[in-house]
Amino acid sequence: AHQPIIVDVNIMDQHLWYDTSPSAATLTDWDSVTVYLDKRGNIGSTPTSDSYRLDGQLNWYEPRANWQTAYRGNGKSWVSIPITFTTYNNWNGDVPPNVAGSHHGWFIAFSIPFSSLELSEPPPQGTVWGLGI
Repeated sequence: AHQPIIVDVNIMDQHLWYDTSPSAATLTDWDSVTVYLDKRGNIGSTPTSDSYRLDGQLNWYEPRANWQTAYRGNGKSWVSIPITFTTYNNWNGDVPPNVAGSHHGWFIAFSIPFSSLELSEPPPQGTVWGLGI
């Protein structure tokens, strides 16, 4: 099996807030990270079927499934899709998220299998993809 794509993001932030009852439509309204991948390369302004958007919101102790979602382009906009990917997150501070006080920040890691991007293996070495975070 091939190693997945791993994207780690560290965020310095004094106030950590997340939705305790999230919906896919509002994940990015709170402390969150979005990863954009485009298999066509670093081109284009419209999400196509080669474009993916993965959202992950901060949370504390709850299972991650409700705090992440995926989309794929359809030539005009983003459409929700049920692909397999994993996010991990944690925080650092004197109090937990959603409690006023001194926080130092948080991180989130995305683990994206190539099979979820409709590839049986990593692309050939030297392939250029578009990436935005």
